[in-house]
Amino acid sequence: MRSSHHPHDNRYVLSWKSIALMSSLSAALASCGGGGGGSAPPSQGEPGSGAASARITNLPSGKLQWEISTPLNIELKAPDGTLVTQALSCSSDDPTSLDISPDCTSARIHRLGNPSFTVSGGQIAAKITVKGIPQRHPLPHAPVSGVRTGAGGTYSATGSDGRPWYWGSNTYGLLAQLTDYDTLQNSGPVSARENATTLMSGIVSTSIGSDASFALTEEGEIWSWGNNNEGVLGRSTANSAAILPGKVRNTDDTGKLGHIVQVASGASNAAALSDDGYVYTWGTRYALGQGLTAVGSRPDRVRLPDGSPLKDVVQISTGGSFTIALTRSGAVYAWGSHPIENVGDIVITLPSTTEYFATPVIRADGQGALSSIVSISAGYGHSLALTDDGRIYAWGSNMLGELGQGAPSSSYVALAQRVHAPAGMTGELTNVVAISAGGAFSLALTTSGQVYSWGYGGNGLLGEGLTPLPQSVRSLPDFVASTSGSGTLNGVKAIGAASRNGYALLASGQILAWGANASNELGQNLTSSQTPGSNIPLPVKNATGSGALLIGDMSEFFNLNRIAR
Repeated sequence: MRSSHHPHDNRYVLSWKSIALMSSLSAALASCGGGGGGSAPPSQGEPGSGAASARITNLPSGKLQWEISTPLNIELKAPDGTLVTQALSCSSDDPTSLDISPDCTSARIHRLGNPSFTVSGGQIAAKITVKGIPQRHPLPHAPVSGVRTGAGGTYSATGSDGRPWYWGSNTYGLLAQLTDYDTLQNSGPVSARENATTLMSGIVSTSIGSDASFALTEEGEIWSWGNNNEGVLGRSTANSAAILPGKVRNTDDTGKLGHIVQVASGASNAAALSDDGYVYTWGTRYALGQGLTAVGSRPDRVRLPDGSPLKDVVQISTGGSFTIALTRSGAVYAWGSHPIENVGDIVITLPSTTEYFATPVIRADGQGALSSIVSISAGYGHSLALTDDGRIYAWGSNMLGELGQGAPSSSYVALAQRVHAPAGMTGELTNVVAISAGGAFSLALTTSGQVYSWGYGGNGLLGEGLTPLPQSVRSLPDFVASTSGSGTLNGVKAIGAASRNGYALLASGQILAWGANASNELGQNLTSSQTPGSNIPLPVKNATGSGALLIGDMSEFFNLNRIAR
């Protein structure tokens, strides 16, 4: 994770997070002991109990998010309770799981679990045990939600308290209310349920596919529910659909798939990234990247053409029936196929060629494979990659201008090309800090907190505001309008593109939505299936409709823009 000193650049969030931690968190983290679940590890010994004690004063939960360098304030006390004033030094008890700076000012977790480190000052020493969890992300991965069902899309938001909220279509029970479409339609937001008596909790992020849904826990396990077509739920179900959430199983079906730090789902395919950098896929065999003999009913590792597993991956993103992966070195790999499906009001027809193994994405300028990439996003039939200097590469379908090349094209774009600057400007789109590819459109967040959109604009999908689009396709980036419909939307901290909707997260924790609304995708608590869409961003309402849905403490989300390296 890199740092940035630009006052408005939240692409690399560590400096902002450091300020937030130092100013807002003050409770103690107990030391040593092996905590479990969502609680902080217990103390090794209180002052005066005959043992030295140490605590992290600015991180009361004791939870470190995967591969994010987190600032620490550490306090060490002698057995009699006296504060140690000498300079402190720290060392990790397991450097493969946890890095801690020698001066105790920062730490980075590499493996989920409960690693410990030793704090020393003078002749006094004590241990602190922390909990490694996946990164928290409030907005889901949902670029194909509702694409195949035709019943509208489903969306979600995960609060800082670990509770996910869902709204929109309940086809196959995607709202996690243990009911099917016939008994709960176009609802939300509603709090997801594990079972009839327990609300889902301890969730760090979610992903919604075309007709299946996934939620990732702090422990690195995955809940799945919905339609189990092609085995996309990653577990056996009594019926073709499962409205009761259950855990994705491991490759040998001997237990739960664990140590997962990211999950992403497509049409009938899903992928998970493990904390050691391997990618597991399951579902339709043509989207797995496991070779010609792939089965798909259980998660297994993605492989390279030589048969070795793809490794050192730091981010994944799934599209219609394909997946892309970003490696620690900044390269991008892709695998899978491109089916023919409805996206919004149109039909995207893509080549039927299939990559059965992970292969590098190549640049169109003849300079070889993509490099220096820091974040990726797959849409239904196209993909985006963000460079370390704030520019965007795009490839895949450009039938509706979703690649930002200035004009649509009927042929599939196999090589990565730079997204162009807005109309009236020359060169490329720059100063981008986050990307999100949707059904047949794209979003980009700038350093100044504004949002660009381009591609298919039906049903207000591009958020153009009060000035109507001259046609339903816009092939160059332009700004999403403000909530008044005029001017430009500002103050955005994160973005999300679904199949038929755009979403933006504000610093207040409020979520704005625009686009189609056939199934209450805008979160307005409207029950009629005939409610119109909106080309103006609208605040998503809370469960009672009395105000805006808020995700809670924004300081809990260390990497809002999903920068992976």
